[in-house]
Amino acid sequence: MNVGKTVRLGLLGRNYNMTVDLPAPQWLLDLAAMCADSTVDTAELRVLECPELPELARPPWPKADLDSCIRLADRLNTLTDWEVTALRAVFVNNYPDTIEDVVRMTHGLGNVPVVRNVGNDYQLGQFVLDNNLNDDVSKLPSELLDCLDLGQLGRLQRKMDDGVFVDGDYVAAGQYEAPVMEESQTEGGMELC
Repeated sequence: MNVGKTVRLGLLGRNYNMTVDLPAPQWLLDLAAMCADSTVDTAELRVLECPELPELARPPWPKADLDSCIRLADRLNTLTDWEVTALRAVFVNNYPDTIEDVVRMTHGLGNVPVVRNVGNDYQLGQFVLDNNLNDDVSKLPSELLDCLDLGQLGRLQRKMDDGVFVDGDYVAAGQYEAPVMEESQTEGGMELC
């Protein structure tokens, strides 16, 4: 278990507040479930903090239930740093309605290109030029390449990719394709088809 990857939940009720850091021991999960299911005081479950996905802790909060939050915390612990960066970009482009939608987003991230240390349009334009990623630019005579506006070239590439800059990295988020998920009869909720 990677202790650095946690999800802090808040159970916000009329008569009480409770925070739970996931992953958590079973007794604490049982207590949180009991509070969330209480008929005396309905509680709103909300993600208060998630270092890997800070956007999740900002309004508008996706609808949350305890089981989905547990699955999200477990899933975050399986992601590589590259996949977490890709998830943040995909999240920005496709803001989810529920935590279960976020769990679905954690699948299929391995196919999303992440370019480290490319944090603005100018750097992206230089990367496109250096790696011959634009056929039209590749056809230009070399003496004209110095005249290119690399910032404009980067903006064009970012728009074509539906790309996002995340903490100094570039992610071609538009290349993300959500895998098909189906309800499972097992105790895990959703599974890949």
